[in-house]
Amino acid sequence: SFFYLSRYEEAVADYDRVIDITPDDGYAYENRSFAYQKLGQLDKAKADCDKAKSLKVQPLTCDDR
Repeated sequence: SFFYLSRYEEAVADYDRVIDITPDDGYAYENRSFAYQKLGQLDKAKADCDKAKSLKVQPLTCDDR
């Protein structure tokens, strides 16, 4: 995946597409949160982490970073 290649902008774009198709996929929000963190976009990272939490993602790890 783009995330593991450190291609974070492309990772965000991929997660955007997943979220467009399956808006209740909390794991996509959590993973996009990690990419936003790597890009230094901490407000967006927190918003996605909160969304993942609201979708009851377990175990939620974005709060740990």
